[in-house]
Amino acid sequence: MNNISIQDSVLCKADKGLIPHIIPCLKYSRSRWKEGPYAKKEIVTPAYFIHQKSGFFLTGLLPRVCSFLLMKDIPFALKDSYEQLIPTKKPQLKGVQLRPDQQRLIENCVTNQRGIILSPTRSGKTVVAMGLMSMFPKAKILFLCNTLDIINQTIAELKRFNFQDVAKLGGGSKEWIGKRIVVSTIQTFIKQDPYIYSDYFDITIVDEAHHCTGTWNSNKKTVNSQYGTVMCYSNSPVKIGFTATLPTTKVQLLSLEGLIGPVIGEVTQEESIKLKITMKPKMQLIPVPYNKTIASNRKYADLYRCGIVDNRIRNRLIAKCVKTKVEQGSTVLVMVKEIQHGLNIQDIALQVFGIDITFVQGATDADTRQQTKDAFIKRHLKAVISTAVWREGVNIPSLNCTINAIGGKSEVMTLQAVGRGLTKMEGKVVAEIIDFLDPYKYLAEHCIYRLAIYSKNDWI
Repeated sequence: MNNISIQDSVLCKADKGLIPHIIPCLKYSRSRWKEGPYAKKEIVTPAYFIHQKSGFFLTGLLPRVCSFLLMKDIPFALKDSYEQLIPTKKPQLKGVQLRPDQQRLIENCVTNQRGIILSPTRSGKTVVAMGLMSMFPKAKILFLCNTLDIINQTIAELKRFNFQDVAKLGGGSKEWIGKRIVVSTIQTFIKQDPYIYSDYFDITIVDEAHHCTGTWNSNKKTVNSQYGTVMCYSNSPVKIGFTATLPTTKVQLLSLEGLIGPVIGEVTQEESIKLKITMKPKMQLIPVPYNKTIASNRKYADLYRCGIVDNRIRNRLIAKCVKTKVEQGSTVLVMVKEIQHGLNIQDIALQVFGIDITFVQGATDADTRQQTKDAFIKRHLKAVISTAVWREGVNIPSLNCTINAIGGKSEVMTLQAVGRGLTKMEGKVVAEIIDFLDPYKYLAEHCIYRLAIYSKNDWI
């Protein structure tokens, strides 16, 4: 009988007789653009998350491969295994009564040892992660984040729950060897020596795990991305990712699953609202007046610049919304993609409406960002504009209104952008999302995509 040999927590190896049967299971389409006589032409070719000669594939894909072979009635046997961690304590966090859904997700993590927890933005994923960590008091843990803001927030939560021996990597902090818990941005950790960390950690946790994607390099047996490099060097037996949204393309899904594992637990938006974890938002869709000069642009980049970033009428509508909501007693977060867009809104708000809106961006130093966040949470600050630095993972439970000024069609980006204000908390009676109906080619199409996302979540 043909075998699938589990090499370690990174790679499995299929016998030659199984490779042809596994290939269709791990197939995706790869596209590239080739210069033609008149224009560039898209060339689409098949690619696979398995080395077609040696049979190596990512261990996180093993459940998918096994299910596929069983469905096709292909006989095989599993050979060898990698280490499983046994918890020594029950999940417990100081001052927190774990909800039944959180206990369920923690149990799924312990049972499966690797995989994705899919849970809405602001539904308490950090508590689940730290509840899991509390069960392994002697384990060495790597907690990977995508931004400094998430790192600082995570460090603060670890201190609140009395975790000890914690090192922070990122923002200039570099020392971590010998520490039990390491919290790092992926941008900093990718610079570390893999020969030091490959067998150092027992548990790897990835926040905002939808970033953990890339294309498979079958010759190097790795995934071409920063997360892919780190996860393919790391032999930690437990690998858990948290995200509110799964990526949509086959290559992203295969790489995420291969590096971490399949979805092992989920809390839906509907369940989250029923459990009173998050709030169902009140949607407001504002039409943007048509301008034929803007419409004359043919390229998407030009339309985005003229129709969104530099569109004074649209930006004035945004600033007016901020003024109205602040006067009604709400706190408002305006999400933008480009720095110039934020500056344009900030300028109009001040010059036309007399509102001084704080702008948080990548160039804003970590201390200022933290001070801004603290003031915003305490409602001492009523309005903030932010780029992607606050799109993910930043907890602002008191936020009443999120303005999605970004546009775009990405489900991940849309839900992350608008999810900041959906947290349910005492005294908070409404969560609002404001978006804009753009009338131009591409921008209007993207608007329809966003409306479909809102509709799917039963928000409109």
